[in-house]
Amino acid sequence: MIIRLLVMLLTSYQLSAQHIVPAPFQGMGGASLAQSGVFALAYNPVGAVDIKSATIAGAYQQHFLATDIATQAILLGLPLKNNSVVGLALVNYGIFDLNSFVRTSLSYSKNFGNTITASLSANHHLYAVKQYQSESTFSADLSFMYKWTDFLQTAILFKNIGNSRLSTTVDERLERELGIGFLYKISSDIHIAADVVKDFSTDILYRAGVSYFFTPLFCMRTGASSGPLQYTAGCGFADGKWTVDFSFTYHRYLNMSPQLAMSYAF
Repeated sequence: MIIRLLVMLLTSYQLSAQHIVPAPFQGMGGASLAQSGVFALAYNPVGAVDIKSATIAGAYQQHFLATDIATQAILLGLPLKNNSVVGLALVNYGIFDLNSFVRTSLSYSKNFGNTITASLSANHHLYAVKQYQSESTFSADLSFMYKWTDFLQTAILFKNIGNSRLSTTVDERLERELGIGFLYKISSDIHIAADVVKDFSTDILYRAGVSYFFTPLFCMRTGASSGPLQYTAGCGFADGKWTVDFSFTYHRYLNMSPQLAMSYAF
């Protein structure tokens, strides 16, 4: 048990693993700030405003294969009549039957005209070690998106506005970030995404990737991210109301982290 806990401490990335970058975005280097759809609820809910019907999604990521560390996420998006979407995200990161970082997020995203979208999220964070301790706190996120054209959109995210903290022996800090992301659709077949994120406790992080749609039902993705340098790849399938996406990240020392994500639109 002690060895498993040490692995967790060495790979927890200072609690920042409380968010998961779902496979459709993870395959593109994790560039997700300006992406749209139900999976946007996992990190930057402003993109969820494009949901047209009630949609549920789930994702599972195994970290570094040789470890027992995993992340699970359940996402639910409900569009309202006033060009807005209410979103719910439940993300759990940890080692089964040992410890967990759980984030529950409730978000509200709204369109203002045809170009500007704003989103506000309230988050509850719970850190627990089995038979040892548990602590919780709240945080809030604010984000905006601007659609320049049908092919180009930009998003800005301010995560953990109030600099909330957990008084734990692992790390008192919850991730606090300010980032800007771009999504450019060169054509209906080729999409390029890029993020520049300033984590207030580390250096600037960069993420970028590209997706290629062979058909409307199948696409391939690849990308890279910094801090530390990781390479990513993935693919996605769509069949009516269902989507299935697979991705993996490659770390030169810690090996691969595969992820599977699925969604269903009612």
